[in-house]
Amino acid sequence: MAAAVAAVVQTSRRRIRVDVTGWPTDGPVTVTGATASGLSWTVRSITHVSAGAMSGGDYEMPSGVPVTYTATDGTTTVTSAAVSITLPAEMLRAPTTPALDVVLQVISKPGVDYARDEVVLRPLGRRTAVVLSGALSAGAFTLRVRTRTDADLTALDALAAGSARCLLILGDSQMAWTYVAVGSIRRSPFVHYFAQPSDPDGVGRWQEWDLSCTVISQPAGDLTDPYVSLGAIKAGYATLGAVAAAFPTLLDVLKA
Repeated sequence: MAAAVAAVVQTSRRRIRVDVTGWPTDGPVTVTGATASGLSWTVRSITHVSAGAMSGGDYEMPSGVPVTYTATDGTTTVTSAAVSITLPAEMLRAPTTPALDVVLQVISKPGVDYARDEVVLRPLGRRTAVVLSGALSAGAFTLRVRTRTDADLTALDALAAGSARCLLILGDSQMAWTYVAVGSIRRSPFVHYFAQPSDPDGVGRWQEWDLSCTVISQPAGDLTDPYVSLGAIKAGYATLGAVAAAFPTLLDVLKA
């Protein structure tokens, strides 16, 4: 079997699954996603090949843009056919717990503060100060969002409680996507609207929220796809024997 890489759109999980097959040598492999415009990123859930194959999920791809995936180990290089997936324009994602993903209604794009730690010393007898400066921070901001239904409110609350570190997607803004740590959350004391039964979004109070966000680094890559959940497997199979019958190999688990 010749080496190949295939991209499979999984709309319900809002991801693209990448399957590497027929690899001639087991060991480290790098899979990179790319668009025709030159944007590229590493698929961090695939780090090596075992028994000639491996699968992982990509959740950092752009929305509505054809992307291709290239797998290489420095000797063998293969590229997939182009695929695309359409995502909500604005959302908070919990990569390790995708059930907590929340589609947002952003009231206004955030203004980002880029702080720099510094110490200012003013020696006696000297007109100018001595300033010791650190690195410029990646940024911090307050994101104001609206929930329109009680279900939206519950989802945002669950995300805030279950995942402090999130992938923030802001569509066409300069911050197309970035990882943030969500700190304090403030709910506005005002209820601007109460949806009626005829409202297409359903009955519920609209609420406005201020989310304190600090930009953080990408989480380190890992072999295990973030969509694999032992809890989900346990819920679907009564015994370990049933799990083993359904998933003969780790690769089968990663494709679940």
